[in-house]
Amino acid sequence: MKKTDELYFSQDIVKKDEQRNSKLKLWFARFSLKIKYSKLFGYSTILSFVSLIITVVVNVLSFDGKKDIGVYVRQELLPGIIISLLPLVLSLIKEFVETFKSYRSSYVVKDDRIKDYIKQNLVSSKDYQKSGYSWQEYNGESYEMSRDVNNMLAKMDSENQVIKMDIIKRKFPVPEEVTKIFDYKIKQRIEDDKIIFNGKLVRLSTDLSTQKGFKKVKLERTDYFSNVITNDSIYETCRNRLDVDYLLNGYKFCIKDKIDDDKVKQVSLLDLCDNYCANIIGISTLVLTSDNKVITLRQGNGDVNRDKYVPTGSGSAEYCELKKFTNFFDFLKHEMHREMLEELQISKANYKALNCSEYYITKYKAQTHIIGYCRLLERGGKPDFFGLTYLPNVSSRLLQDYFNVYKSRISYRDNKLKQKRKDFGKHEIGDFIILNNLRELEDEKYKNKVSLQLEIIKNLVYEIAKDNTHPLNTLANKYLTNN
Repeated sequence: MKKTDELYFSQDIVKKDEQRNSKLKLWFARFSLKIKYSKLFGYSTILSFVSLIITVVVNVLSFDGKKDIGVYVRQELLPGIIISLLPLVLSLIKEFVETFKSYRSSYVVKDDRIKDYIKQNLVSSKDYQKSGYSWQEYNGESYEMSRDVNNMLAKMDSENQVIKMDIIKRKFPVPEEVTKIFDYKIKQRIEDDKIIFNGKLVRLSTDLSTQKGFKKVKLERTDYFSNVITNDSIYETCRNRLDVDYLLNGYKFCIKDKIDDDKVKQVSLLDLCDNYCANIIGISTLVLTSDNKVITLRQGNGDVNRDKYVPTGSGSAEYCELKKFTNFFDFLKHEMHREMLEELQISKANYKALNCSEYYITKYKAQTHIIGYCRLLERGGKPDFFGLTYLPNVSSRLLQDYFNVYKSRISYRDNKLKQKRKDFGKHEIGDFIILNNLRELEDEKYKNKVSLQLEIIKNLVYEIAKDNTHPLNTLANKYLTNN
């Protein structure tokens, strides 16, 4: 069988397999979240389960060995278990029926009136204005950024200052009322063939300010599902067919002021320390290579920025990596490196196939610099950090070889097996793009195809290049003008 035939064959198998298991995936995703939030099982179910365990333990301990074990099990142990099991079964049936009714009755609609109202009357809060924050827009997407805060971060990073981390081990509790829209959101993503996972992520609970100083950040554990039903619901309204009075506006979890059509007034985002969203930390970095090239990618079928040009590494900070660090800057850079390697498909299998030294992968001496920060309105005020990663020992050609080896070898079936069991959706690898300089992104072929994150990094580099006092001024000018 030819390679092309194998690819189509594998693709067809996965397509049929996804159709066959789509309902199972949906139910699994729905109930796994409800179990995680302890919303599936009520107190009566839990008490029934505890009663069953106690009954079994007591009966086992009371067995003295004088009676025949078979007779004892039939006459005493089994009847006790059955009596304790009945309330548990009935309680479980009740919980599942109520869950199913809630799923069938709840629905979500996008409310353009809310979106228009917010965007037309949006301002930075007074505390944020004191730190130089203002709202900017690109291709209909708004973000809140401060040049003063960006300069503060860059200066602190260049001086190797330490930002301590106050890590809260408990999971950030999502408001109970918002979990009702989870069923609809997951179903929507499965139907759109988006990748669905529920990795443990990091929540930022500290606002970055030039007024209060920036010596310590508060971080909490959260997950992707929590982000879906809070941050990503800013423009959505949840209603219930069984309760005409039920109304849940997603904006209430991240917008400070109540929206009133009869009285137009300014609105602003709630501070990170005061709102009810997951606020997962986003990280993005752009790779600059030893041969003076800029590396970007065209996104595959990710949850966001589908088919757009994106930074070399872009994603969310993972909670499992937190314990390795004491400095917030080091944690951010590590996460940027991790995302960069993942997006470039760099792995041991790839460099062995190319007969390359492991030096280029494990000791490439990446120099990552934190250059900016913002909050994204369309993601419910989610915080995002931005960086530049300079690879003094790696050329664009070498990175492209790694990328192409992985992409040429992978088939849809292989990729499906590589995914974690809790992941859903078919992952597609995008394209590797080499730019001579960042100004190429202004060409007509990139119009409306550049992601917000890549556009922000480009604008930050422009600002750095104009500021002769900035520690990265020379580096920025080099990758804006080289040919």
